[in-house]
Amino acid sequence: MAPSLRGVRRRGLTQLAVQRIRLEAKLSGLGIETEIDPRADISSRVILHFWGEPGSTIALKIGPNVRIEDGAVLRLKGGCSVELGEGSVVRTGAVLNVSGRLELKGHNLVSWGTVIHSAERVVIGEYTGMSEGVTVVDSTHYRTAPGDDGYLNAIATPVTVGSRTWLASKSVVLPGVTIGDEVTLAALSTAGRDIPAGALAAGSPARVLRERYDGPSPAERQNATAVAPDSLS
Repeated sequence: MAPSLRGVRRRGLTQLAVQRIRLEAKLSGLGIETEIDPRADISSRVILHFWGEPGSTIALKIGPNVRIEDGAVLRLKGGCSVELGEGSVVRTGAVLNVSGRLELKGHNLVSWGTVIHSAERVVIGEYTGMSEGVTVVDSTHYRTAPGDDGYLNAIATPVTVGSRTWLASKSVVLPGVTIGDEVTLAALSTAGRDIPAGALAAGSPARVLRERYDGPSPAERQNATAVAPDSLS
């Protein structure tokens, strides 16, 4: 079967985007190793910011059917490693700020305005989604004495988020936290400690409200209208 005109156009634009990524890394004095599946859909209007020690190398791996939309921000430091697994989506206004390692296992949603900041390591499991305005961060700044500029001091501890987990709008995951599989972190919540698999957690700081949560009950769903998943966050 001949490829569709849309598919040919998408591949052409992705090739242009990849060439631009390589060129801008080179102009920034950095090396870049790319492994980008030809079926990926990368906008030529992605916002790129490269920095770091001259000669250091960025490793960028993008799987099949990954989509990175117009206005998504890739802020990558020399020496970092980024892997976006199959079917992941990085929406307009999302920011991937990586100086360590970032791994999206696959079929992940990084929605509008979400920020992932990996100074050491952030790993997000398969089919885990992040709604609008979520923050996942593995590092923090601190003061050593009164009057010190805290921005000059930083420490990082890895963050792991399990598979089939949902981070709702404007929730925050703090450094060193492990969130299990099939967790729901409610909107406006701040996870400052580990959350066990299957739980519903809410609040700031977040606490477990239910040990097992599978969404609205049948009674709650009865009076609701079914909508297509792609019309949601």
